[in-house]
Amino acid sequence: PFLLIIFFIFTKKKTRLIYKLDTAEVELGIEYSAGLNKLTWLNNPANVIPLSAFENRRLIITSCRKDIAGYYSANGFEILRMGREAILSFDGNHFEKKKLKSSIIHGGKYSSTEEAPLNKKNIDKFEQLKKNCALGSLPRLKKFFNDCFISGTRLFVQKNETGEWIAAILISFPRTNEALLNLMLRMKNSLNGAMETLIYNVFYILKDEGYSRWSLSDVPFIIFKNYVSAKELLFNFTGRRLKYAYNYEGLYKFKNKFNPVWEDVYLCGSPSVSIRYLLKISMQSNLLKLAAAGLIKQNNFIFCREVHK
Repeated sequence: PFLLIIFFIFTKKKTRLIYKLDTAEVELGIEYSAGLNKLTWLNNPANVIPLSAFENRRLIITSCRKDIAGYYSANGFEILRMGREAILSFDGNHFEKKKLKSSIIHGGKYSSTEEAPLNKKNIDKFEQLKKNCALGSLPRLKKFFNDCFISGTRLFVQKNETGEWIAAILISFPRTNEALLNLMLRMKNSLNGAMETLIYNVFYILKDEGYSRWSLSDVPFIIFKNYVSAKELLFNFTGRRLKYAYNYEGLYKFKNKFNPVWEDVYLCGSPSVSIRYLLKISMQSNLLKLAAAGLIKQNNFIFCREVHK
């Protein structure tokens, strides 16, 4: 409730998208970039983007890798650790855990993996899967990642014995020889092991195609042993209070099944990481809508439990 009060204080006026790096998105592999009034927000830049590209605007850059964050830190940005990225190396052992092997065997016995070509029929099926997936009834996070099956992305699906799509992963390729997981979807009550089998099979497809590493994307709010600043502690502490709405722990546990290398990702801000601008980003990305929906759902559950005592 406290966060929602802050939200309404700072967002009485709707923010307006007034700045967009349309060409840079393609050339530099930016996952998303847009201006929020006087603020420019970038997410997961593939490369260092010269500051001259932004005409001295206020900047917030999310999901920066360490080398990119280092560049911006040296140029006067404030940086905070915001999570960790799961990296699969194609010369690593990522499928050796006993329970994971069992899930892959079970999933492979009753389903099959294939790549869905980019066409209108498959785009429509993908959009329908987003609506019918396990979390399809909740508001979806936006703009932190690409969730559209478009040119430059590839879609891999897991099909059951009747040919129905029961799981899907969307991948883009923002850096040379590297794949990036954009989105994972799984049908409600789908076959146990379907997603694990899909990731296993796609891993070996990408390996055979010569890619050097596969990022399963980052997980925010992962607990760190030492915090660099009070603001970093506050950011991660507040994010973890939203666990009822965004299950970062479940996401971490799932990705950790594959024994990835975990690398820190950073939030960079110029001239600083403003709490007010973070709230605006939370609004634009649907994070606050998701938090509100999760809060209502949680309170309804508590109310129903009390009624039935």
